Amino acid sequence: MLVLSRRVDQDIVVTVAGQTVIIRVCAIVGGHVRIGIEAPLDVRIKRRELGDRKRTDSEQKEAA
Repeated sequence: MLVLSRRVDQDIVVTVAGQTVIIRVCAIVGGHVRIGIEAPLDVRIKRRELGDRKRTDSEQKEAA
């Protein structure tokens, strides 16, 4: 894992297979960081915890 320090309004640019995604630190308030993501429409952006929650819910239903 690459760990970077960024300040507000600084970007991280990721390019994979010719597709560029820009991640910007929009605000830092207390212990919360607000980010903005610019990506082509065909690039799926998902929050990991939502996928984890979906798997957990599915596993609980299967166990019942």
